[in-house]
Amino acid sequence: GKMYKDYSQAYLDIMDSNPNTKSYEDLLPPNSTYNEEQLKNTLKRRKDMFRRYRDLSIFAFIGVYLISIIDAYVDAELSNFDITPDLSMKVEPTVIDNNNQFRSNSFKNKSVGLQCVLRF
Repeated sequence: GKMYKDYSQAYLDIMDSNPNTKSYEDLLPPNSTYNEEQLKNTLKRRKDMFRRYRDLSIFAFIGVYLISIIDAYVDAELSNFDITPDLSMKVEPTVIDNNNQFRSNSFKNKSVGLQCVLRF
């Protein structure tokens, strides 16, 4: 944020017609030789770059904050979730009744298969 403010002020100072505002000279390296057009372009580019970094930092902070809210909500909802050791799955054979009205024979109404039973 501070770098954005510094470059923004320096860009405003170089763009106005007042020769007394020279805050942009504080941002230049010692003994540098820039013409005014190069300096305007460089200050504008860096001002835009630091504004973009600032905006991305704000969005990232908001995103992390929202993720932590969602995590806290899920944790609160799952705090009462029962995780007893009685959870089991059992596979056993079974006889399945088809109850098909078009078949008259009672033997044809039944099938043999596997059944999965979950117990919790």
